[in-house]
Order: sequence, then C-alpha cells, then structure tokens
Amino acid sequence: MLAVLCGLAIALNRPPATSATRACQQPETAGLPFCNTSLTIRDRVHDLVTRLRLDEKLGLMSADQKAVGRLGIPGLTWSNECLHGVVVRPGQLNTGPKSGATVFPQPLGWAATFDSELVETIGTAISDESRALSNNGAMQGPDRPGFLDCWAPNMNIFRDPRWGRGSESYGEDPTLTASLVRSIVTGLQGTGAVKRGGSDTPTSPETYVKIVSVCKHFVAYSLEEAEGESRFWFNAVVNPQDLADTYLPAFEACVEAGARGIMCSYNELNGTPMCANREMLQGTLRDKFNFSGHVVSDCSAVSNIDQTQRFTSSPEAAAAAALKSGTDLNCGNGYDALNLSLARKLVSEADIDTAVTRTLTGRFELGLFDPPARNPFASIPLSTVGSPTHLSLARKVAADSVVLLKNSAEAGGHPTLPLDPTTLKRVAVLGSHANDTLVQLGNYHGHSAGQTVTPLEALTKRLGSATAVKYSAGCAIVGDGAWEFGDAIAAAATADVAIVFLGSSSKGSVDGVVHLDTVEKESLDRNSLGLPGVQEDLLKALASQTTTPLVLVLLNGGPIDVEWAEASPRVNAILTAWYPGQEGGNAIADVLLGATAPAGRLPVTWYFRNYTTQIRSTDMGMRGWPGRTHRFVQVPVLYPFGHGLSYSRFVYSFRGMRTSSVGEVVVELAITNVGSTVSDEVVLLFGHSTDPAQRSGRTHESGQKGSAANSPPRQKLLAFTRLRSVVSGDTRNVKFVLSGRDLQAVGGDGEWRSISPGCWLITAGTLSSGTHTAASAPLCPP
Repeated sequence: MLAVLCGLAIALNRPPATSATRACQQPETAGLPFCNTSLTIRDRVHDLVTRLRLDEKLGLMSADQKAVGRLGIPGLTWSNECLHGVVVRPGQLNTGPKSGATVFPQPLGWAATFDSELVETIGTAISDESRALSNNGAMQGPDRPGFLDCWAPNMNIFRDPRWGRGSESYGEDPTLTASLVRSIVTGLQGTGAVKRGGSDTPTSPETYVKIVSVCKHFVAYSLEEAEGESRFWFNAVVNPQDLADTYLPAFEACVEAGARGIMCSYNELNGTPMCANREMLQGTLRDKFNFSGHVVSDCSAVSNIDQTQRFTSSPEAAAAAALKSGTDLNCGNGYDALNLSLARKLVSEADIDTAVTRTLTGRFELGLFDPPARNPFASIPLSTVGSPTHLSLARKVAADSVVLLKNSAEAGGHPTLPLDPTTLKRVAVLGSHANDTLVQLGNYHGHSAGQTVTPLEALTKRLGSATAVKYSAGCAIVGDGAWEFGDAIAAAATADVAIVFLGSSSKGSVDGVVHLDTVEKESLDRNSLGLPGVQEDLLKALASQTTTPLVLVLLNGGPIDVEWAEASPRVNAILTAWYPGQEGGNAIADVLLGATAPAGRLPVTWYFRNYTTQIRSTDMGMRGWPGRTHRFVQVPVLYPFGHGLSYSRFVYSFRGMRTSSVGEVVVELAITNVGSTVSDEVVLLFGHSTDPAQRSGRTHESGQKGSAANSPPRQKLLAFTRLRSVVSGDTRNVKFVLSGRDLQAVGGDGEWRSISPGCWLITAGTLSSGTHTAASAPLCPP
C-alpha cells in the first residue's frame, strides 16, 4: 500500500495551486452552480458531475486524479502517507534544517499510552503539518496538489505476533483500537465536521475537513508473506463471530468518527477479493455502518483481482467487479481497463458517476472549490511543520509509551530504575539499537524535521562531562558471529551500569532501499519471536562475564520473547520503547534517569516463542487452541496484555457498582498512589467470564481444546483511562459507565447479545504487576 512517490516534487513560496483559485475564481466558472457556496455540497457536486465528459470522469478514477483543464480543476493525489507523521522525502523542503516533518513514534507505541485524548492531539499535529504543506503550494506531481488526505489509521487487529506490520496498528484489542481510531480520525480531519453538516447543508466553515482520513485495510488483513501465502492473494477465512467481534469494530468506529475514506485490502475474505466484495463494501460498510465517503483500493489491488487472485477472466472484468462492488478510486492502473468495461457493458456511466461523486464530495469537503478565506484550515502556516511544539509532543508521546517490564531491586533494596545520574561515573551504552536512527523511526516515515536523537546521543548529553559514556554495538541486528562481544564486555566490565539496546527493525517501507537488517515491515512477517541474530547471546555474554548491573531497553514492533532476560537475576530491568520516533532518544533518557515515570501498558500479549509452533499464521480464527490475544489465549504467556510496572505503587478499590434506570452499569473506583513518585497511572477495567468451560477450554469435535464456539471472550477490556501526574498520597476517583456492547458478546451467528449465562468478574488494575494492587467485583447483568 505504498503511495507512489516517484517523481514527487514540492515547490514552496508560490501561490497555492488549489481548485479554489483555479476553478471557482475565474470568470468562466465562477457563476456556475458548483461554485455557489450557498448551495449544499450535494447539489454542487451533482452540478459538476453533469458537466464532465466521460473521458474526464475516467481521469478522476485513479488515485492520481487528472486535471480537468477546461473547468480549471487541477489534478489531485489521493495517496498521501502520514501513519505517524507526514511522509516528506529528503531535499524536498527548502526550509533550512527543518527539511522534513515531525516523525512521531509508531502507532503501537501510541496504543501503549492508553490515552485517547493524546492520540487525538497527535492526529491534530500531523494534519496541521499536512495541511500547512498543501496551503503553501506543496505538489505531489505536475499540476497535482497533494497532502490533503492521509492513508491512516492502520487499524487492523494485531492478531498474530509474527505480523510484520503490527507496529503500525493499535494492538490486539478491539475496544482499545476502536477508541483510538475515533481519536485519530477526529484529530486528522479537524473536528468531525462532516457529521455536523455533511453534504446536505450549505457550505460553511463548520462543514470543512482539514484532511481526509483513510482507514485501512478493510478487512481481515494481517498477513504479509507466510507459509507460502502472500497478502496479494491470501484468502482470509473468517467466521461470522470473529468477523463481528474482532475484525469489524474498528471500522465501525472509523465510520462513526466521520472518516471520509476507507481502503479495501488486498486479501480475499471467504473467497472474494475485498476490493470486489460487494457484500462487505456495500452491505456492511455502507448499508449497515452508513459510510458515505469514498473507498480507495490498496495499490494494484484491482489488477490483482484478475492477475493474481484469478477471480475474474480479464482486466476489464476485474475493473467492473471492483467498481460495481463499491471501490471508487484505484491506486494503480486497474481502472485503465474501464473503457473496455464500458464497451462490453459490464459497467455503465451511472456507475462511474457514483464513484466520481464520492471523490469529488471529498474535494468540496476539503474546501478546494471555495475561497481560502472561508476555510479555517487554509491558513495553517508552514511554520507549523516540525515546530518546537510538535517536537515536544513527539518526545512526550515517546516517553508516555514506554512500558517497564521488569525492575528488580538491587542489593540495597531499591529498584534499579530510575538511575541516579549523580552517582554514575562510568556508563556503558551497548547494542546497535543505541545509535541507529532508522531503527527508531520505524516504517512509513519521511525525512524528519531537524535531528533524530538517538539514545546514545541523549544519554551522553544528559549525563554530561562528569560521566564517562562508552559505546559499543556488540553485534549487528541480524546475522551470526560475536564480532564485537569483546569490546562490549570490556566496556560493561568497568561501568557502574550497562544499558543494552536490543530489538528488531522495520527499516525500508517507504524509502525503497533494501535494508538487510530488517526483520519486520510491510511485505515481511517475522519467522521467530526471539531476538534476531546473536543479540541474546550478547546479553548472556555480558551477564556471565561481568558483574555490572544490566538494563535492557528494547526497540521493537511486535512482541519479543525475552524469557531468559526476565528470569535472569543478572538482568536488573527491562523496558520496551517500541519504535519511538525522532525524539525517542530523549524520551528514553527521560525515563531511565527519572525525569519521567513510565506508565505505559502492553497493547499486545507477549508470548513465549513456542507459541508460534502451536498456531499457523494463516489461521484467522480467534477462539481455537491455543487462542489468540488476551481475549482468548489459553496457554501461559510471558507478559499479558496490559502489563506494565511503575516507579511508584498504586492501590485500587471499588467504591461502588450500580445499574442505572436506563440499563447502564456505573463502576466507581478509587486509585491511590501509595508510593513516593509522581506518576501517571493507566486504569484498565476488564470483564472475565465465570463460565468454567469457557475459562478452562472445551474440547472440540476435532479433539483440540479451545474456547466454545459461541462463548464470550475469556477476558474483555471494558474501559480504560490514563490519570495524569498522580502525586504521592493522592487518591483519584474514576467512574466508568458501561452500556451497549460493553455488556454484550457476539454469538456464532455474528449478532451481538447480552452476556450470558451468569455473571462476569469485573477487575480493575493489572494482576500481573508487582507495583499495582488490583480490585475485583462480580457483575451480573439484568
């Protein structure tokens, strides 16, 4: 789904080449109805479509829409990437040292913050930068403005720990993902303005969107290349129950938030390619969820319908199947065959009109046919891009996403972390990840605004001249051989503490360069949950050949089995910082040295590496043995979903739980910081099934154990919030109001029903944590 970036050119400091100045502000078109802002967007679009010739309409069917010269309408690129920052290529912005855009942490790190408001703030910052580029004349090609849509969020469920794109997602839980999707869509588009007016009201400042958010990939996409299957032809076999309670909730949330775009995925669903799946695109997305925006194909997905999936017998039949099913815009050349589709009467001009109407509606909602002075988003300045405010936000997000996995006490009884910089005379910083900017930027990133600060640079600066910092890579990210173990061991042996940076790598998803040390990314799934190469051997060598305290910092996307490090008394502390973006080094130093207390929680289950021998990557089922995600897993795991330690200590208690007159369940909690450190606290509310058969696992007719086919999840995340800066001794009261699907589960037929039989056990807090005391109470819905 890489946007086609070849030939991308950005020219600044000239009047913006927008439809506003070229179509509706010239005499021959200004008086036409589609330029009349007193009319509804629907009426304006209808008028414009009736004026277009067929060849002009066909030119608007590609994600690189062609210009309509006789009406003064420029082309437009609908394929901009801004997964965790606007993708800007090196050398394209002539703005001095800020020659790029802010690169935030990967979205899986956002999920670890469990902070919906923060995610909306990130979306606002990213869309401000994207719109600022467009406002200042940024072009994606000749006569083709861009930066007005965003192919994000990637909201597919992280169902299998080997998935190469898991770092792009919001984790494994539908409740968490749906909440964060609502936030990021609202932040990207501005305010959810379309929901307040939409295409049926006169154009006004309240009806504009800042940029168009394109939610992807619809639906059941979470495999790249595995077991002889490819995302380009993989048939995802999904039963109605799993489809409804795992794979669809995030897309329903996307529509509820007012997203104007959705991308159909490469894969088939139960035998039908998604971009030709009328049952899902029309029946579910539009008829059931009431989606009114446009659907764009993943790049070359329409061509794949014929060429790789063999679903049709010709390119024109593939184009027709996609168009008739509801794919309005094609990334690639699949719709080049629409002329033949028309000639063979496989589609009609009315079908073309429907698709063109949807994409042109998006242009009007962006305000591209109106005077810029009417549009509050048209005045966002270029100074917004890579601003100090946004860089500070990137640092905060990276720090808030850090999850403390282990923090053992030293001989004196105090936990190893945070480190006291005043006592450190010699520090060893080890591992390739400590000084690799591309690793920490993750995938789908462009050129960063200003410096990308590595952990080595940040720690060296923060510790200052009073502390001698010695660096050794120790080993490469991948490959065999202990090529620098000796140097790393020598550095650690004389240090007060050795901070070891290990993990995985997701380089190369946008830059087109083949990085041989990449282990997970688009088009590449992992084949092991262990640390790549000889990284674990390096850690074991440091543990066995020195007596220096060891702190392990992981930079990673998917979960990593660090069972040995967790069990070893020689590894004092472990934390994961994900792929933390350009300010990641500063954020990690903030956490290690105590300027910020870690409060992130795992948004994915971390399994032992033998888990992958028990279930195939191609198995889309959630409930069968050994079960997928915290909701259905039936085997021991290394770290459960929601795990995360604190520098402080929190005690939970229930203040009450009652059912309101309208059937809502109100849960009230008290959370007290009984430690000595000011810290955020993530509050998670779970529901646990009390059905003994569901909790122990039933035996299927196949003889394999697994959750009963029609049973609810073994554990369900009901609600969450993040408390900010809870001081020592302070008690915060939290109220959760549960209603609707919070109190329901999906049956085998894919329909939502009240949970039954019996009660659920409601738990607040994290039972796996030594720094939190959880509370629980029964919930028996009426």
